[in-house]
Amino acid sequence: MKTSKTIKIALAVLLLVTIAAAAVYLLGRDKVPENSIAVDYNGKTHYADLQGIVLTEIHGERVNGKGEVKPVDGMGFSLHTLLTVTIGKDFTCESVTATAADGFSAEVSMEELQEDNKAVLLLDEESGTMQLIVFGDSDSKRSVKEIERLTLN
Repeated sequence: MKTSKTIKIALAVLLLVTIAAAAVYLLGRDKVPENSIAVDYNGKTHYADLQGIVLTEIHGERVNGKGEVKPVDGMGFSLHTLLTVTIGKDFTCESVTATAADGFSAEVSMEELQEDNKAVLLLDEESGTMQLIVFGDSDSKRSVKEIERLTLN
């Protein structure tokens, strides 16, 4: 009897700690303005205005996890273009980590950034968000939907 009461108290404390941790995490996150992506570079956060970048047609193919080749057609721009417009053409880094609203992330090397249309941001017309696509990958694990933040490493 005493053991079940102790277990109930421990579960209640664990639940309260979990709720407090979630609140601290959610309230501590930067709110990214609508129609923008946060870009973290040299200890500062810049906001890329997605409406200020001209969309171009993106065409290519990517391979999904089953090995199936899927066409990619839409409007977007290169990841390099977004970074150049947001922080300037002279930026340097080893890689860029793209992070989605749900925390999923993928990394793109500087060499890949510099290749023409290797790493692109494609507009999802339904949600109005951007999706990272890296052409040439053997599977699409680096396809990140709903990009919220780019971190230059």
